[in-house]
Amino acid sequence: MVSQQAANPLKDALSSALNELRIENVSVDWMDIGDYLQRYFYVADTESLIELYPCQLEPLRYFLRRDEQGNFYYDLIVWSFPKKSAKTIVCAGILDWLAYHNRNAPIRIISNDLKQASSRVGHYMVRNVEIAKKKGYATNGRISIEDEEMHEFRLRTQIDRSDTRLRYPNGAVIEMIPLDPKGEAGGNDLAISVGELWAWDTEKHIATWTETTTPPTKQGRSIRIVDTYAGFSGRSVVLEPLYDALVNEGTRIPFPSNDECYENGRIAGTWV
Repeated sequence: MVSQQAANPLKDALSSALNELRIENVSVDWMDIGDYLQRYFYVADTESLIELYPCQLEPLRYFLRRDEQGNFYYDLIVWSFPKKSAKTIVCAGILDWLAYHNRNAPIRIISNDLKQASSRVGHYMVRNVEIAKKKGYATNGRISIEDEEMHEFRLRTQIDRSDTRLRYPNGAVIEMIPLDPKGEAGGNDLAISVGELWAWDTEKHIATWTETTTPPTKQGRSIRIVDTYAGFSGRSVVLEPLYDALVNEGTRIPFPSNDECYENGRIAGTWV
């Protein structure tokens, strides 16, 4: 006996097409960054969802909040934590959160070379999608409608064979690229991620950093994310001015769980 489902391939195809159209055009309400990461971002090494501590959650929520017009309060966020603090994973999660909530958003991950770009933040983003495709989601042991929708979103996310580009069903694209100052000029990115800024110490580094500065016309709509260890005085020529601006000249934000957070104008960050 032929099942009703098998007897209606046209119905199945139409249903699939309508589902794709819904995902591509849905207007997504912004989830809280902490809730999103702990519900939908997998850690590569353990294949389990990330768990965040208050010392991470408090600054994350504060730094990435938006005003009534939907604009970010900061153009640049420095996420400086010591080793084994999951700082790179957290930054990968931020980019994933941004891509999910912004249709057709271009996002770039910049490193010294393509291998480095795809082996750090990019690696954790790719692995998150791969694990999610396989495992799906369940909130408190139950699969909700939202969990099913997110799983479908992950299933339809495309990973290029080179593992250097992610294409989300809503049109957002995350690209991992090597250092290229000329290529950064005039970008229209929603977000740019830079890793290990402590080691940026050449003229090429300085030029790239300058070219990725958020233009005034995109203030509030574009953001740079930096994950880095503390640098060396006199040697970390790009990072040291940020340290001065945040720690020496900025205002300390007294979170109960993390008192090494600062802000200065449209720059905010942790320096643990």
